[in-house]
Amino acid sequence: MAMMALTLGITILNVVILATLLIIYLQNYLKLRASFNLGLSIFAVILTIRELSTAYFVYTMMAHDDILGIPMFIFGILETAAFSTLLWITVK
Repeated sequence: MAMMALTLGITILNVVILATLLIIYLQNYLKLRASFNLGLSIFAVILTIRELSTAYFVYTMMAHDDILGIPMFIFGILETAAFSTLLWITVK
């Protein structure tokens, strides 16, 4: 149960990072009207939907922490590292 709770926290953090990226990309699109920024916005929306689906899955599967806990946590940490890097490059 503890690992799945940590995974849920990581997933929510990923949603926050992706929402921040989406806001930045949409602001850039409205300013520049570049199709690249629109594409990044769509990309961020799709990933946010995926993360919200993952959060629901993790929440409903908390009873199976012994099987899913560690792999889901590791994937969540890797995604957080990737999204954080993307956010860092975007605001730099």
